[in-house]
Amino acid sequence: MSKNEIELCAKLLNEHFGAVVETVASHLMKEGSLPFKLILASVKQPILEVKKALKVLIYHQFVDVFVNSIGFFEYSVNIERILFIIRYPKYIYVAKLLYNDYGEHIIEELLKEGQLTMSSVIQRVVNRLKPALTEDEIRKVPKSIFDTFVKMAETRFIRRTADFSEKSVENQLKELDDEAETKQFEIPKVKLNLIEIEKDDSDTVSSKRIKLDTSQPDDGIYWAVNFARFHQYMRDLLVLDAIKTHYDDEKAVEIARIIFRLTETKMLPLAKVTPSVSKQDICNQALKESICSSSSEVDLYLRMFNDDVNYRFISKVEESAGGGMYAINIFKTIDKLLHFTITSIVESQFGSKTCRIFRLVLTKKYLQQKQIEDTAMIPSKDCKELLYLLFKEGFLKTMQFPKQPDYAPSRTCFVFTVDIPDLCRTLIQKCFCAVHNAIVRRTYETQQHKLLLERKVFIDAVIANLQQQNSGEDVQQQIEDLNQSFSTHDKELLGRIQKLTTKLELSECQVDETLFLMQTWVLMNFQ
Repeated sequence: MSKNEIELCAKLLNEHFGAVVETVASHLMKEGSLPFKLILASVKQPILEVKKALKVLIYHQFVDVFVNSIGFFEYSVNIERILFIIRYPKYIYVAKLLYNDYGEHIIEELLKEGQLTMSSVIQRVVNRLKPALTEDEIRKVPKSIFDTFVKMAETRFIRRTADFSEKSVENQLKELDDEAETKQFEIPKVKLNLIEIEKDDSDTVSSKRIKLDTSQPDDGIYWAVNFARFHQYMRDLLVLDAIKTHYDDEKAVEIARIIFRLTETKMLPLAKVTPSVSKQDICNQALKESICSSSSEVDLYLRMFNDDVNYRFISKVEESAGGGMYAINIFKTIDKLLHFTITSIVESQFGSKTCRIFRLVLTKKYLQQKQIEDTAMIPSKDCKELLYLLFKEGFLKTMQFPKQPDYAPSRTCFVFTVDIPDLCRTLIQKCFCAVHNAIVRRTYETQQHKLLLERKVFIDAVIANLQQQNSGEDVQQQIEDLNQSFSTHDKELLGRIQKLTTKLELSECQVDETLFLMQTWVLMNFQ
């Protein structure tokens, strides 16, 4: 747990959940696991506020609860889980890509609340869609949402989680540990006829709604987002992008996608190689989806993959009747992507000459300075400077190979090498720092122009309200008057703020792509 991680986690929690939640989590990150009394004494916040903060942290799985040796409950922060907040937009995008709008809304609700019952998720999504649909359309929505929820559970994008509302925490923790993996994806019964679908003209009595919620048979069975499955899918996308870049052939990508799809529920999240798939299954699926016109064309692509000695993303793992078994070497693909990414970072930061030296050492593993000068064809003085620069920044390491046991410098060979695991961890910390700086700058710009942005939001809401009412000349005149309420300077300033915040948000996403690649490599390399 580094300083960069703690600062980034604190900033993310403050931005999404407020100052009290940030204070409680920051104290746990600095002090480690603590019982409630020590947390309360240290953070110096009202007891109700601390309880609410812990409830939020537990429901979002930011805090783990366990019983210590003397029987007290202790709370410890799950820092990796907090850092997933950066990827929330990607999770929502993946859900929309695979399961359309219903999947997007389901994941949004689960991310917003942490964990919910299935009936609550359906009710919340229905409530979100009510204003945009007619009464006939809204009656069909609960069944469609239910079907989408079932599909997401079958493909393991969502899973059951512990329920801390009814039973004791100790019992829930025991049940969660004893729970079989398959049970985490079992679908409970839900009475769709109890889902409110009528558009309310007036406020519905809250007690009636509570009664409807508690009468559902899935009461107490909570669901949450299965982040490991989303990361597995995002990792698969990285592999598919690498195959597309290398072969520049859509059919090659689709054949790889078929292998991923046939093995998605059998594969472990950090598996280095996919489970093997028979050539016959690949051919049948490719012909069924009209990707290839014949089995011979599929066989041609599989042979192309297997004969590509330098990369071999897909290879034949064993001979069998029907053409053999094939698998995707995920770790090898991620490793190649990591090398290209680090090389790109060196080139953008230090220039092409430095990149040439780094790529040479990365390829040859161990090289002396004289060998680097001769092979890279760079003058001795320049080579020394660039090697020192790479060594100082941590991209290169030196190793000593003594010719005699006394380790005398005159009889010792010094070689340069790239320590990929150590370099990867260093770059991960730099990524944390970069994301933190982007969030700080975005927050600063928003706070500096808070009044102007609030006025813009208010006027946009009024204009949207007027447009919904009617489109008469009076309304158009009112809209024009409201738009004219901003001076030229204000409009330019708003445009600049919008452009800057968009750029910063985009930079956060781009840095997270690099961060995800490196974290995936580290986890797969040291599992």
